[in-house]
Order: sequence, then structure tokens, then C-alpha cells
Amino acid sequence: MVVEGGLVDLVVAKVPDRESREFWLWILLVVGVHILAFSHGPI
Repeated sequence: MVVEGGLVDLVVAKVPDRESREFWLWILLVVGVHILAFSHGPI
């Protein structure tokens, strides 16, 4: 959760416009990586 929060903070700093498509694509990527990491466990 801490890593995901850090990644979201980076996305907010990189793309400050929260209505843009780029912002939501980055957020979707972060959440997708989070879900895949927990579903597959440690590598």
C-alpha cells in the first residue's frame, strides 16, 4: 500500500490535471500493477 501511495503521488506530480486521459491511464497502470503483484505474490 505504501508503494502504491508513492506511485500515485508521482502520477499526481507528473500529471496535475486530474481530468485528463493521461492522468487516469497512469492511475489505471498503478492500480493494475498493484492487483497483479498481490494476485501473483512475491516474485
